[in-house]
Amino acid sequence: MKKIYLTLLTLLFTFAIQAQSMESPFETKVGPRMNLEKSEFSIGSANVGTTTTQSYEFINDGTEPLFIRDYASTCNCVVINLPKEVAPGEKAQMTIKFTPTRAGNFKETLYVKTNVKERPFIMDFGAVAVEN
Repeated sequence: MKKIYLTLLTLLFTFAIQAQSMESPFETKVGPRMNLEKSEFSIGSANVGTTTTQSYEFINDGTEPLFIRDYASTCNCVVINLPKEVAPGEKAQMTIKFTPTRAGNFKETLYVKTNVKERPFIMDFGAVAVEN
């Protein structure tokens, strides 16, 4: 019987520790944070050989400045324009320029490297390129 109580007490203690380590949406997010409303973007239809541009707003909802170091795309047809620094609580614009060189469906991945420690910010991008 003592083993059962000891096992239950150990499990209860383990769950209590895990619950304390979970992130709450009401807590202040320490460090820099790049927060976009979504991580999937679609320009829709674009003509081959022309540049289509769309802008998206994001916010640094962290407590430290967000530094944008670099970006990469799985396609040379996509260029991202971002500010180099965003202060805590500030909003900024990310502009995506899409210039297809061939007709077809495009499903690309965009990577934004920042000073956020967890990982690069990853976004999915989609478009359909058509002949003029």
